[in-house]
Amino acid sequence: MPSHQDTQDSAPGKMLISLGVLAIVLENNKVGLEQTAYRGGRWSLPGGFLEAGESPINALRREILEELGVSLKIKRFAGVCHRIYDNNLSLVFETCVSPGETPRPDGCEVLEFRFFSPTELPDPISSPTRAIIEAVLRFKRVPFVVTFHTPETGEWQGEAGPSHTPNY
Repeated sequence: MPSHQDTQDSAPGKMLISLGVLAIVLENNKVGLEQTAYRGGRWSLPGGFLEAGESPINALRREILEELGVSLKIKRFAGVCHRIYDNNLSLVFETCVSPGETPRPDGCEVLEFRFFSPTELPDPISSPTRAIIEAVLRFKRVPFVVTFHTPETGEWQGEAGPSHTPNY
């Protein structure tokens, strides 16, 4: 996921927020994660940022095609991840790889793509990524909201109502 546009205040009292998209790629009860060439080889959810005039669905399809060389079947809108610490709001979609296709990492941004059991996620992986995976698997009927105030502390809300602070 390349860096996004500068998010400094554009006018007094207003802040620019970058808009991103993330895919939870599910297959046989496992979650697909990509190991990136940046951020110390951290494992993360595939996705990226919207380009000017692009819809979230088209942005997700473009990013996945660029990074993994496959098309995805989008099953549902799953929720929102709000990273306050870097002014980012990402829409999260539950997806699966289209039948007959195999992810092929681009070798530039993405070094490797593998499926993992949700209880055996690889390291290094961020707290936001763990929280998003947990929320997608837990809240199947309604969208969730995951909010992170710092890269390692956050809370999420979903169909159960009250917020929950993950223990990561």
